[in-house]
Amino acid sequence: MPRLLPLCVAVLACLGLSLSAADRPNILMIVSDDHSWFDYGFMGSKAVSTPHLDKLAAESRVFPRGYVTNSLCGPSLASMLTGRHVHRHGLTGNDPFIPASAAAGAKGAAKAAAAKQKNAAFLDGRAQMIKRFQESPILPRLLGEQGYVSLQTGKWWMGPYQTGGFTEGMTKGGRHGDEGLDIGRKTLAPLTDFISRAKKDGKPFFVWYAPMMPHDPHTPPERLLAKYRDKSPTLHAAKYHAMVEWFDETIGEIRAHLEKEGLARDTIIVYIADNGWIPRTDKPSVDFERSKQSPFDGGVRTPIMVSPCPPMATDSTCSTTRPCRRVRSSPDRTRPTTSSISPAPPPACATAGSSPATSSSSSPAGSRPARPNMVRPTPSSRRDFSTSRPTRTNSATSPPNVLRT
Repeated sequence: MPRLLPLCVAVLACLGLSLSAADRPNILMIVSDDHSWFDYGFMGSKAVSTPHLDKLAAESRVFPRGYVTNSLCGPSLASMLTGRHVHRHGLTGNDPFIPASAAAGAKGAAKAAAAKQKNAAFLDGRAQMIKRFQESPILPRLLGEQGYVSLQTGKWWMGPYQTGGFTEGMTKGGRHGDEGLDIGRKTLAPLTDFISRAKKDGKPFFVWYAPMMPHDPHTPPERLLAKYRDKSPTLHAAKYHAMVEWFDETIGEIRAHLEKEGLARDTIIVYIADNGWIPRTDKPSVDFERSKQSPFDGGVRTPIMVSPCPPMATDSTCSTTRPCRRVRSSPDRTRPTTSSISPAPPPACATAGSSPATSSSSSPAGSRPARPNMVRPTPSSRRDFSTSRPTRTNSATSPPNVLRT
């Protein structure tokens, strides 16, 4: 079934690479980790609070039925950076396969995993994966050819950050992202300092912000956990919900820094999640049957956002600009290409806190306010799934591999 994923690379290529040097926008790509598609306020959830993501959605073109190429983070992230499906970039898992005998004698799961990762076969397999990854076009490298500086933070599986063409980064080469995983949870300084430095140097930038959030370990601040302890069905779910809000707070901090530096109007923000996550209600674990590592909506569906929202009309004034195009959100829609995406709006239209489709200046006097820039989820998809269990429909009209409720 076709997926809606090379959208991110298509948008960034269209809005970044096709512009003249004087008009190159900055690009901030936000990737949440193990985040269920319905756990956002703008998607109708009452289980979590996501005010900063909701604000971003109000200012963005929103694809509420977006899909990633894989329900496991490694292959999914590789697709985001290459614009290729898994069978083309060749990364089908997080780690190379090696025999269980490689960890023979190690006691405990943690020690067995550590032993595997030091095994010569594992290290050789990892090197082969990185080599295969580098055979594809990689977004930071392409942007670098156009004069961009770039920063890697957070999740990263392909060795040190340099293998992705980033000019700066946090990951040294360890599994998951080693020191890069401090971003969001411990600090935002590497990211905010990079943005300030790029501005000082007069360079357009690309930032990869992929914190290990709300991914486990679910260790939210107590002030947030207290909000959900009695609200969520289980303590495990409460910790996950608190992690979602904690992640949301970091987005607010980053956007505040862009505002402080005067870069908000010159920065395109793209948001996507790498794969889904639904906590089980009977034990503190993820429900692998219907979310992460599954081919169903709980595993691969995600809202996708691009801000600022490009106008459809070619008029030179904001007063006659029509609202953003509504992209059909059918899961069997073929993926969009760069030709289907409008160029970035002029700075006068993309003011901070508004978009051409939400700002009062974008509608003629006396007209009805523009509708939000998204295809509304169906009533069933707006339900609060924190305690309910989706089931597959038997309807012959439903597309395959899509969960209904």
